[in-house]
Parts: sequence; structure tokens; C-alpha cells
Amino acid sequence: DYAFGFDLQPNQYDIVSTGSEIEVHVKKPQLVAQPAVHDLRYQVLSGGVLTDEKTAVIELYAQAAREAQTRGEAMASDPAVMALSEKKLLDFLRDFLLKQPDVKVVPHIKIIYTN
Repeated sequence: DYAFGFDLQPNQYDIVSTGSEIEVHVKKPQLVAQPAVHDLRYQVLSGGVLTDEKTAVIELYAQAAREAQTRGEAMASDPAVMALSEKKLLDFLRDFLLKQPDVKVVPHIKIIYTN
């Protein structure tokens, strides 16, 4: 399982009003948590004195976690992941702004990626 999102800590984004729309200047989405690795299927072919099944399974999960981290970092720049992350941020911002007192209409919100 992968969790992607934007770094919205102070000084990591800017909000700019252009008159007709709102621009959010933010870095591209990134992994916001360690990928979760679970439900691996495995079979220990030789058990006994020389093979410790628990150690082998722990190493299997550790290796899968390392591979998931590498894959997740690459997936963060995938256009589909970026589009979904952007949609979730825009939905959150629209909902938040509409809940503010005296706000009737939220202008168009545009995401601008920075370095």
C-alpha cells in the first residue's frame, strides 16, 4: 500500500490569488508514509536445523519493504498518481473554503508545481 500526498508544512507552499482564480504553488506529490507490505505469500522449501523459517520470513518482508520504497518513490512522478493526488488536494481545498463563513462560491483553483 502506498500513500502519496503533498508537503503542506509552513513555508512549503504558497497560495496566490490572481483575481479570477487561486493558485497553489507546491512541490510534486511524494510518499508521505513508508509503503505497507502485507499478505506476502511464501513457502519454505527446506526447513529444519539449517533453515530458520522465522528469520527467512523476516528477511523476505524486509526485502519487500525496500523494494516497495524504491518503487513508491518512482511512482510518485507517475502522471496518474500526480493527477489523483492533485484531485484530492483540490477537493479538500474546495470543501474547506466552502465551509468558511460568508463563502458562497469558490473560484477555480489551480495547482502549480515548483521545484
